[in-house]
Amino acid sequence: MTKYAAIKDRVIDCLAENIWAAKTENRMNITGSALLRELLYSFHLILDGNPV
Repeated sequence: MTKYAAIKDRVIDCLAENIWAAKTENRMNITGSALLRELLYSFHLILDGNPV
C-alpha cells in the first residue's frame, strides 16, 4: 500500500490494512471509525488533495 501522507505509525498501518481485509461492511465501518479516532487524536493531518 502506498503511503501518500508518509505517516509512520504501526497502529494506523494496522487499522488501514484491517479496512482493506474486512469481510463485512459492518467490520469495515467499525475499523474505519477506529482509524478516524486514531488520526484525529494523534493530530495527523490528512490532505484532501485540493489547494487552499
